[in-house]
Amino acid sequence: MGFFFLSFFALQALAATEKSQVYDLPALFEHSTQHVTRLKIEESKLKAARAGNREALGEILPKASFLGSYTRQDKGGTVSSQNQTNGRFNVQQPLFRGFQEFFALSAAKAGTRAQEYSLQWAKAMLMKDIADLYFSILQAESAERLMQ
Repeated sequence: MGFFFLSFFALQALAATEKSQVYDLPALFEHSTQHVTRLKIEESKLKAARAGNREALGEILPKASFLGSYTRQDKGGTVSSQNQTNGRFNVQQPLFRGFQEFFALSAAKAGTRAQEYSLQWAKAMLMKDIADLYFSILQAESAERLMQ
């Protein structure tokens, strides 16, 4: 129902800005998908869920780090100097914790799928509301033509 009002206002704004152009149903849907806040919210939730997938995967993978340094030390007044190069490479693998990380990854993937379905549902409801409004307008126009 909320999409209906948003769609109605989107169609009114579209009609007010571009009165000379006639829109078909797919063009109205495309225009509305760019301006309906609910879809933008669902898309941002999907991005957050995908980031959760990467975070859960990062808990399973080993963590690696590299630290390097180079030091040059003058011995004050003498021609010689001392150069020192240091490097350290560190790899850590999390210990087995009873498949906790794998369950977290599965849960994150399920959350992403749920959010994808939620976005698809929101788009389908928007299309339904726009189609209802579009065909109501066409019906009103044909009734007006019959009255004349």
